Amino acid sequence: MKRFIGGRELPAHARKGNTMQTTDGAGLVWRKSRRSANGNCVEIAAVGADLVGVRDSKNPGGPELRVPRREMAAFMAELKA
Repeated sequence: MKRFIGGRELPAHARKGNTMQTTDGAGLVWRKSRRSANGNCVEIAAVGADLVGVRDSKNPGGPELRVPRREMAAFMAELKA
C-alpha cells in the first residue's frame, strides 16, 4: 500500500508500523501516526537525547515546539489514561 505526505509518496523504508516518517533538512526523522486520516495531526521527532520536537503536519516548514522527553512521556501517558 502506498503512503503519501504532502503529495509525495513515501519510500518503503519510511512506512513502518503504525507511523509514517519523513526526514527534514536538519536530518530529523519526523513520525506521524497512520491513524491520522483527517489531516489534523502532529508529527514528532527525537531531537538529541533529551528533547522531542512537535510540529503541525500540514505545515512542516513552520514552527516547532521542543519539549523535554520526560515531559512528553508524561503528556502521552495522561492522554492514554
